[in-house]
Amino acid sequence: MTLWQYLKERIKPYKDRVAFANSNLTYADILAFEKPNSEKKLRICSGNTREETAINILKSIAEGNVSVPISKEYGENYCKYINEIVDGNGEDVSELAFLMFTSGTTGVPKGVMLTDENIITNLKYIQTYFDLRGLTKICIARPLVHIAVLTGELLYALCNGLTVYFYEEAFMPKRLVSYFIKNCIEVFCATPTIYSSIATVDREGALPIKAGVLSGEILSRETGYAL
Repeated sequence: MTLWQYLKERIKPYKDRVAFANSNLTYADILAFEKPNSEKKLRICSGNTREETAINILKSIAEGNVSVPISKEYGENYCKYINEIVDGNGEDVSELAFLMFTSGTTGVPKGVMLTDENIITNLKYIQTYFDLRGLTKICIARPLVHIAVLTGELLYALCNGLTVYFYEEAFMPKRLVSYFIKNCIEVFCATPTIYSSIATVDREGALPIKAGVLSGEILSRETGYAL
């Protein structure tokens, strides 16, 4: 089974719902992205916003291509380096679903190859511990170049029929909390540090978050007690 076949079956029951809040993109619109190619190839997926990047990733999946997410937040040199690798690639990529590049903080960015089976297996495993039943809204505030965000937030949220809100501003705890309250956000995934910052400014306990997952860094004992 391809990743697109899996996603298509999961999102069909939600075709009348809004998938992306900012643009009012529906699940039916996502299903309409299907346009199979005869030859699988690498496709750079980026955009001026996280939502644009997400749409391009979904179009790439629906076309049966290998998605290569990049973010302008990592700088011009980062994007140029990855584009050059993709343009010069001559290898067989028929077994891949994603080519995810690391940030390059310890050297040049490294491409991590992920198959359809890798992603589908991950989505099924997340289902065993991340219960989203009865919830309708998730906010994504981190770049989609992180596999935990791409799979554990975006794709998993779509598999469960949630409406996705992309927070496009720079991280400022008070603004983010206000955004949650204004849009009645119920699901949010982030690092322990981000959650700790949010807890500091949410002194009145007005945060509407009902479910979330910590990822991206170690949860220290001190931060755990603070949360």
